[in-house]
Amino acid sequence: MEGSETSNGTTLRNAFGNVLSFFILILIGVLAFSIRLFSVIKYESVIHEFDPYFNYRVTQFLTKNGIYDFWNWFDDRTWYPLGRVIGGTVYPGLTLTAGTLWWLLNSLNIPLSVETICVFTAPIFSAFTSWAAYLLTREVKGAGAGLTAAALIAMVPSYISRSVAGSYDNEAVAIFALVFTFYLYIKTLNTGSLFYATLNALAYFYMVCSWGGYTFIINLIPMHVLMCIVVLGTLLAALVPVVGFNAVMTSEHFASFLVFIIIHVVAFVHYIKGVLAPKMFKVAVTLVLSIGVIVCCAVIAVLVALVASSPTKGWSGRSLSLLDPTYASKYIPIIASVSEHQPPTWPSYFMDINVLAFLVPAGIIVRFQSSNRMLFTLSDASSFVILYIVTSVYFSGVMVRLMLVLAPAACITSGIALSEAFEVFTRSIKFQLPGLQGISPVKAEETSSDSTVPLNEVPKTDKSGETLKERPSRKNRKKEKEPVEKPSIKARIEKKLLVLPLEGSVLAIFLLVLLGAFYVVHCVWAAAEAYSAPSIVLTSHSHDGLHVFDDFREAYAWLSHNTEVDDKVASWWDYGYQTTAMANRTVIVDNNTWNNTHIATVGTAMSSPERLLGKFSTHWM
Repeated sequence: MEGSETSNGTTLRNAFGNVLSFFILILIGVLAFSIRLFSVIKYESVIHEFDPYFNYRVTQFLTKNGIYDFWNWFDDRTWYPLGRVIGGTVYPGLTLTAGTLWWLLNSLNIPLSVETICVFTAPIFSAFTSWAAYLLTREVKGAGAGLTAAALIAMVPSYISRSVAGSYDNEAVAIFALVFTFYLYIKTLNTGSLFYATLNALAYFYMVCSWGGYTFIINLIPMHVLMCIVVLGTLLAALVPVVGFNAVMTSEHFASFLVFIIIHVVAFVHYIKGVLAPKMFKVAVTLVLSIGVIVCCAVIAVLVALVASSPTKGWSGRSLSLLDPTYASKYIPIIASVSEHQPPTWPSYFMDINVLAFLVPAGIIVRFQSSNRMLFTLSDASSFVILYIVTSVYFSGVMVRLMLVLAPAACITSGIALSEAFEVFTRSIKFQLPGLQGISPVKAEETSSDSTVPLNEVPKTDKSGETLKERPSRKNRKKEKEPVEKPSIKARIEKKLLVLPLEGSVLAIFLLVLLGAFYVVHCVWAAAEAYSAPSIVLTSHSHDGLHVFDDFREAYAWLSHNTEVDDKVASWWDYGYQTTAMANRTVIVDNNTWNNTHIATVGTAMSSPERLLGKFSTHWM
């Protein structure tokens, strides 16, 4: 009877915990969405920055003309007189996501404009990212750590900077795809399910469609999810026009194929060893090694020749900028001149991840601990999280823009650290307060240092567990009773060693709550003041209040109404996307920066005397 009552109480408590976790996740999603609406409240629903206007224009074309015309769209209003093939030069994930949302809502008779969908896409997916972070952290540590990580990533300023309402850029959906892909990978590790492995490949495909940072995944994830993430994922990646054969031709992807080959070679050797006799196996190994060494040397020679023939050794400029921080300044100065491509300063870390910078090392240490906290060990999921945080810290140190990649890793690791800290402090308080011990329906060895497990309760424990299949005989019960008491004694010793003073535990919990309050205040301030001001609308504060300057949009409106439709506009490349989207005029250069010659010509024209401008006009005609 006591065993059944305990089992029912545990079931009821788990059900209540699941329902409570569900409602907390809903509230976290609402928080993630609402904290990104300051820009709409203060400046109206408007798209920010420069690149988002190009994405908005492409989404308009998609919703108006359909996906087939989008894939084959040649845009003659950009990079005059060259033009641009849009379908083969963009990552279509953001556009297809917003277009699908627009189509779905209009199918449900909710007539929202394309601009409104674009403005609110990033806040919506920030809620999805919070839930994905919960799922990922729950697989690594548990539900408590997952809820903490979800709350942290919902408010972290680094992610807010790229996901406020109106920030319609690739990162709006890419960070969700990144975290969700990592969750499915760890889920595959923990379950060994081919179903989750296939979902992992599809999530990776969505990431490839959304952002060029997909190479971070294909190099970070150890490629032993069989063929789903390596072969199937690579084939799907090759279907994206902007990636194409780069999925098998560039050096960024070679690490995954190398690990894939090594894993299958090892598996094949173990299989052959089990089939052949020892003598035959030695002969086969000698034969295979002799032939394999020759083949490997030939393949390596061919690869080295191909790589050596490339000026960039098979790496893209983006990857070389990360591997060699001085590469962009030496060879692509126009890319190095962009502020978001500069290395971050130390205050940037405090601004973008705040107190998480101090919690990350504690989370790494926790991941090395075993379940009994007395030994140090490392599981597959823990090693992946540690690899994730270490690599993201390095990349964020190279380029301030990649603080965005560091934010989810920092939130996950900090959530694990906070969850562990609260668990230790609350257990210490609970251990030293007799009133709380009586209320808690936990096992005796978890609540009291002087209690022991009664011998007559051992069979009841077996009934509630999974050991009924091997029920011991009466003859062996006496032998089994002695080792049952030893784990309880060891557990009591470990509990005593891990108990902290009562006053210290209460003070530590108060300081952690105070630290969390400080983090919330900083995140709300960053969302409201630092990252919610669109560059297209300028403001100033004076003694008589806030003044809004809408000169940019007025200038684009003037350009649209006072020039001919077929006129060409020469401007610095920063304003190309906005000119095309808002003034509907053909531009010579835009923010894609793929043609440095065009940009250099425009820069030379702008810095030359008026008498020399004639030769530039004939150059573009």
